[in-house]
Amino acid sequence: MVHKNQEMVIASVRDSVEMYAKQAGEILLSFYKQTTLARNYKSDGSFATQADIASERYLLEKLKPLIPGAGFYAEESGIVVGNDYEWVIDPLDGTNNFAHGIPYFCVSIALTYKQEPVLAVIYQPILKELFSAQLCKGAFLNGHKLAVSGQESMPQAIMSMCSSSEGTEVIRKIRSSLVSYDSSMRSFGASALDIAYLAAGKLDGCFYKGTCWWDIAAGSLLVTEAGGKVSTLAGDQVGPKDPSFVGGNEPIFKELSQLIKSALSV
Repeated sequence: MVHKNQEMVIASVRDSVEMYAKQAGEILLSFYKQTTLARNYKSDGSFATQADIASERYLLEKLKPLIPGAGFYAEESGIVVGNDYEWVIDPLDGTNNFAHGIPYFCVSIALTYKQEPVLAVIYQPILKELFSAQLCKGAFLNGHKLAVSGQESMPQAIMSMCSSSEGTEVIRKIRSSLVSYDSSMRSFGASALDIAYLAAGKLDGCFYKGTCWWDIAAGSLLVTEAGGKVSTLAGDQVGPKDPSFVGGNEPIFKELSQLIKSALSV
């Protein structure tokens, strides 16, 4: 349920957020395929490039005035506590792909209210794909309304997955349980974009362990607004405290969730 004043706040910033996501995408493309792209390694072994940093710097500057006092939950600059609204930003999801010249990456922005996503924008700059969703208003790709796939059978489903080093064992258990279904598995390296494609009906399901809130916040709203279902691996509401993720259309989500519960209880 969206309160009228909250709906007005979201509507008033939506066009600007979409524009800023596109511009951040252009910033990424200005660095794309540079052979001298510098990498800054983090404690977990992942890295950020100049492109990540430039994109996030731009987004922080542009988003801050839209909702005075809103907090930030950003991949490169961390958490800034604010009021009930918070911008959740991944300035470049798929950094490894990007750094290797693989054209599968995106900009992901979510606006949350009390940690619930109420506005989502994901932009894939290579294909100029702008995914957007507003709570109770539907999900869209370049202005066309989205709906999750109609696939009802796990054996015919196409699913994506990924994990960090901490999630490898969990994902291995789930994959082992999926062997008998003969589902087609993918690991593309950019979970935010995967989830956007799930909302668009290009994938039927996905599951992740070791992701971060900025990887899934925007995508979770896209999926639910496109008629799908999402949860954590434990079956709880998706949020920053447990950013593991399961998503799918209703029949695939139901079956996948039951399989995951069974696999992780062994």
